[in-house]
Amino acid sequence: MVKRKLYLSIFILLAHSFSALAQEKTSAPGLGPIRQYIATGWDTLTRSMTDCTSVVDPKIKVHPVLYLPAGFPVPPAVEKLHSDCSVEIQHLPKPIQQLGEIDTNAIHPHGLLYLPNKYVVPGGRFNEMYGWDSYFIIIGLLREGRTDLARGMVENFFFEIENYGALLNATFSKVATSFVTYGNFTLSFMFQGTQGAKKYGQTLAFLWGGLGDMKNATTAEAVPENLWTPEHETNNPAWSNTGKNYNLSSRYVYDASYVKLKNISIAYRIPTSMLEKIKVSHLEVYVSSQNLFSITPYKGYDAEVENGGNASQQGLEFGGIPNPRTYTAGVRIGL
Repeated sequence: MVKRKLYLSIFILLAHSFSALAQEKTSAPGLGPIRQYIATGWDTLTRSMTDCTSVVDPKIKVHPVLYLPAGFPVPPAVEKLHSDCSVEIQHLPKPIQQLGEIDTNAIHPHGLLYLPNKYVVPGGRFNEMYGWDSYFIIIGLLREGRTDLARGMVENFFFEIENYGALLNATFSKVATSFVTYGNFTLSFMFQGTQGAKKYGQTLAFLWGGLGDMKNATTAEAVPENLWTPEHETNNPAWSNTGKNYNLSSRYVYDASYVKLKNISIAYRIPTSMLEKIKVSHLEVYVSSQNLFSITPYKGYDAEVENGGNASQQGLEFGGIPNPRTYTAGVRIGL
């Protein structure tokens, strides 16, 4: 419990610091109505597992069901849901230590998973607490001074880990995740990408001769025998004699669409029966890799990287360091 409170405090502190750094001070009067709309929106998008309007989901055309962790005592406020709005209260069939221990397809009917604290959803027709969206929601809550609501959402994260085995993508019992479990092995992965983006590759432009005249070019295409001449027409421009810089051209605007395997990890959990003698409750070995590969037509080093200094330079890449491909091996131990 002490560690949990410590982690919670650290998370809130870091998120609040990030929020403070990201906040831009402005006196523009036109932002007043927008900020007021955002401030009132938090309450509109707040959900609670003790509120009939949160549990009776309009997207689901079946009788509403709320699932509690196996063996978890039913709070009085949850019991009241049954009489107030005919919500069926059920327990999951067994305790969950990690994802994959329960076949969600075997749970009928599907319903919401219980969380003890209020939380904010990313849209009006959502009633589930979403993992990735919740991080940014918490940042926004801290900027608005809604610390108690942000703290409750972080407490919900801990509740998910302790009772559902992981931070969930969503708290609906039928979810798709990037985890595949077989026996004691767990494979997790995350793909990232974008479609239709354009990027000005100024690094490539400078490789063609950033100081003008094309004579500082360092690409293989720019060797004299590959340049355009009347007798040898190519797509590679010839050297000029003007001394002017001709590399600021749409020639260097490229399709920056990409799909990247951002992270992949495989872990093996040592069976509990083998850990009794060494008094360890959990032991897992894993290997992982980041930025393992990407598929892209972009001719630069990394379609994901851009370093424009302001709003007018978005989509510019000049001397950006590509994301490195890394490999990691480690051990996770629980005492």
